[in-house]
Amino acid sequence: MTTDAPRSIPDPDARARLNDRQKEQDRRIFEQERGAPQRSMSISDETGKGIRVDETGFRTVDAAGNTVGIFQTSDGTFVIKDNAGNPMARFGALLSDVGNFGGEIWDSINSVWVKLVTGASASWASITGKPTTFTPSAHTHAGSDVTSAVALADGSAYAFNNNVAGTTFYAVWVGNDGGNHLGKNTSSLRYKQNVRPYSVDPAKVLQLEPKIFDRKPVRIPTPEGQEGPDQMIAGATNEYGLIAEEVYELVPEIVVWYDDQIDGIRYDLLALALLDVAKDQDQHLKRQDERIAALEAAVIALGGTL
Repeated sequence: MTTDAPRSIPDPDARARLNDRQKEQDRRIFEQERGAPQRSMSISDETGKGIRVDETGFRTVDAAGNTVGIFQTSDGTFVIKDNAGNPMARFGALLSDVGNFGGEIWDSINSVWVKLVTGASASWASITGKPTTFTPSAHTHAGSDVTSAVALADGSAYAFNNNVAGTTFYAVWVGNDGGNHLGKNTSSLRYKQNVRPYSVDPAKVLQLEPKIFDRKPVRIPTPEGQEGPDQMIAGATNEYGLIAEEVYELVPEIVVWYDDQIDGIRYDLLALALLDVAKDQDQHLKRQDERIAALEAAVIALGGTL
């Protein structure tokens, strides 16, 4: 008995099998390439501005080709740049506080990175690069904020103890025009109209009674934002003067009103009221002189002597 050697089965389509193996190899290569990191790509328009990715990071580019923002692949920090490519701000790993993360900006004056602080405040002394002087600008302050010995009057400032120079001096008025502005006391006819004679009753002027009194203390409220009780400023004691309500009953012409209430006295007009008193006394003395002269003449006519 003889045994036949095994026969080989011929490949029905060797070329097809080879083609399938080539396709499988191409597929594996494609999968490997797709899984590899992208090393260069861009999303931009015809001007060139848009988004680009390369080995340094994910960046945004303006129309001139300048990188204005970049996510660095080295540490994941987002950096904002100016048109010249200079870093201006960073968000991520800090250069000003190595080992920590946050935000920082570039101080071009001192050439250092400055950490952005949140939930806290910085003292004035800790701020670097600030100017030593500031250009003046129009602004206002509450009176309680002014601590120097300066009085402000319609834009003019003089120390309260300043010696007044010049050849002409004026009394100062405070107007009730809503701003309580200061102004000089003028008396020229060119400032007046409806001028007519007037006089007060000399007898009532002589009834005015000066008093001695103490001023009430003045309350100074605590400035907003500060703690502590209101400050009480003691008033002057043993002050000599008149009581406005009493003056109003006799010589209302020299009383000052404010917010529909009697408020003060024009002491400068009191001298004018006393002028009417002096005129009345002068006329009285003249009449007495005339009577005395008549009596002297009558005595002499009767042969008498004085």
